[in-house]
Amino acid sequence: MKRLLSIGLTLMLVTAALAVRVQAEEIPPEAQAMNIYRAVRAQDYKAMFYLMAFTAKGRATLTTAEQFVIDTAKGYAGSFKTKEEQEVTDRIFHSIADIMVGEAVIAGDRAVVPTSARITANGQTRLFRGSAHLIKQDGVWKLDLTIDDDAEKATAQRTSELFGKPDPAP
Repeated sequence: MKRLLSIGLTLMLVTAALAVRVQAEEIPPEAQAMNIYRAVRAQDYKAMFYLMAFTAKGRATLTTAEQFVIDTAKGYAGSFKTKEEQEVTDRIFHSIADIMVGEAVIAGDRAVVPTSARITANGQTRLFRGSAHLIKQDGVWKLDLTIDDDAEKATAQRTSELFGKPDPAP
């Protein structure tokens, strides 16, 4: 019984040590750019809250992830003149497919990761090429919204850059 208890305790310690090591390993900027793009596509505001780096002033206006979700959803819904307009935009977000990221160009605590995805609008699917601008904050790569104290303005700019522009029509 003592031997079984000893083995069990040893396995628990090894598992705990491995878990700490896995948590301590950095997610590379390319993988984080993919996580960001997927969260934007899914309109997963809670995930986005944790994947974005704000200025100190911008962060001070935020309370919790839950409140961020409520405020962002309300702001998004309020940005449309009609329900149909929102439905069209939602379909565009859900049409995003074949997301790809390239090799990050890293300069200190900042990285730029090339992105591409196929997006369908008005019955046409086009390849869009953009870039994810990241900053390392507390050891984690995040979408860099430190470009403006106005988080809404910074988010709009960085999302536009993430999607980029469509390739010329064939």
